[in-house]
Amino acid sequence: MPPSPFLGPVLAVGLLSVLAAPGCAEPQRLCYPGDYRACECFDGAPGLQRCLDDGESYTDCDCSGGIPSPGDDDDGGDDDGGYTY
Repeated sequence: MPPSPFLGPVLAVGLLSVLAAPGCAEPQRLCYPGDYRACECFDGAPGLQRCLDDGESYTDCDCSGGIPSPGDDDDGGDDDGGYTY
């Protein structure tokens, strides 16, 4: 029995779908912008680091002892946590 005339196009579409899929994936983030995590200061005291807007890095450990309030950020703008209301 000869191969189906649809086999070539179906395989081509399937291969293109697999190759294009990684380009559609959301980039991996280390953290979510604006989130905080605990860190340890040089003297062993607890501190905080804030995730930067790129989601790929944190600020240096803040050892001031202050606790950020909701919406605290470095740009002085409104912080909606990335949510659309």
